Amino acid sequence: MSTSWRVTVERTSLAPQPLSQLGQDYSLMTFTWADLDGLHCGRAPSTAPGATHLWGWDGDEALLARLERSEIVGGTVLRRGSGCALTARPLLPWRSDKDRRVRGLPPGLDGQDLVTLEAPGPLELLADRRWVPR
Repeated sequence: MSTSWRVTVERTSLAPQPLSQLGQDYSLMTFTWADLDGLHCGRAPSTAPGATHLWGWDGDEALLARLERSEIVGGTVLRRGSGCALTARPLLPWRSDKDRRVRGLPPGLDGQDLVTLEAPGPLELLADRRWVPR
């Protein structure tokens, strides 16, 4: 099994907008974020989650949004396409059954086969294994 894959994508900017718009524009995506209450996974939050970054993905798109309160102030959207190449690598999350300091992954992430999408520049997004070639 390969430890990394090359994926070709088109990269666009995510325009500043209210956070509530994200769930409407990307309703099929799974989102994750971390705040003082832990790691979360599900639909995009409509109000400030107490986090500065929000990651989302589905089979053909992945995004990273930078948040300030309930506003998206910037971000990136990746779509499968013929633009730049990126590297996808398996994400190795902690194992809550082996490390007692970790509460475990939230429903929706537990047991999912996740990858990181490493785009040119200091940019790393999350997605599931649908993003890697078969």
